[in-house]
Amino acid sequence: MHYANCVVGDLNESGLLVSDQATVAMIDADSFEVEASGRRFLCAVGKDDFTAPEFALDQLGKRERTRNHDAFGLAVLIFHLLFLGRSPFGGIGPKGDLELRPAMEQHCFAFSLKRDTGVRPPPGTLTLADLSPILAAQFESAFAPVGRVGLRPRPTEWVDSLDRFERELIACRRRPLHRFHPAAGQCSWCRIEAETGRDPF
Repeated sequence: MHYANCVVGDLNESGLLVSDQATVAMIDADSFEVEASGRRFLCAVGKDDFTAPEFALDQLGKRERTRNHDAFGLAVLIFHLLFLGRSPFGGIGPKGDLELRPAMEQHCFAFSLKRDTGVRPPPGTLTLADLSPILAAQFESAFAPVGRVGLRPRPTEWVDSLDRFERELIACRRRPLHRFHPAAGQCSWCRIEAETGRDPF
């Protein structure tokens, strides 16, 4: 999309279809932001939890979005995939659960290992330590304040690190169907099962 000089704009989980052959199609083209005949057609819609925190929701349809805004939504999508649908900002604060949008706007990445965001992940979940160091660093930069200035990972960087992550996964000795990254030090899924008493699968 970016090579075609388009911005997805309303990038979220409902704009993608995955076939049983593992091919992915992007749909909902009316929410793309495109340039044609010298005009820029802005995207007037967006989902709270996929819209970059520096982009106020009342600016939808009034302000141009950028590839960096798309990079935020893409990072959230990838986080959802790896963390079984959890939000990167869905954590526990000093007074309990936080509202999602304010947590995003304050960069309260609940899973951060580098910053004290005042929020911690829910119990019985994956952590960044369960990922490769490269993937962990990409999530840190995607959800940190520096992301606002264009330092979020690009799609090609995610492709490279996810491919490498998949190649590096090893089988659990106790449960061969479980795969985990060696950086975790133990099977991530067995740990979660021990903590919660439930098999995540």
